Amino acid sequence: MWTKDYAVKCDTCGKFCRPVDDETPFGCADPENPEPYDPYHYCKGCIKELYKSWDKHFAEGDRSGYYLKSLAEVKAAKKYGLVWVDSGGVGTLGTKDFAESYQYITREEHNRLSNLPYWGYCKLCKAERKGGYCSNKKCGDSFQYERTVI
Repeated sequence: MWTKDYAVKCDTCGKFCRPVDDETPFGCADPENPEPYDPYHYCKGCIKELYKSWDKHFAEGDRSGYYLKSLAEVKAAKKYGLVWVDSGGVGTLGTKDFAESYQYITREEHNRLSNLPYWGYCKLCKAERKGGYCSNKKCGDSFQYERTVI
């Protein structure tokens, strides 16, 4: 927490400090005025408690995270083999092989989904789809397919 004279206080213990870690949750305080939450700052003494809370969070099976990650959150996620899914999601869009954005998934699942094409496969020729169209130029579902007009 910043004071009026621009000094920083730890958000856990309230002592003036040089912050060692900080994090910002998702959301806003007022939907009418959607300003993001202020970051939480942590001193050297409170960083262990922050790590313990994230460790417990992931141990209980919760896979949510904060908007701006703290070092403690990243370290705890790494301990459990979790990877953060960014805004685009990962996997093939519109199928069961797609992980929604803004969540943690296991590294093995992330690696498996990362190798799948985002737009899926063509139903006609089974080639990979890119940008919503088949990547095979000879396929009738391709964007570059030459259609004869009668």
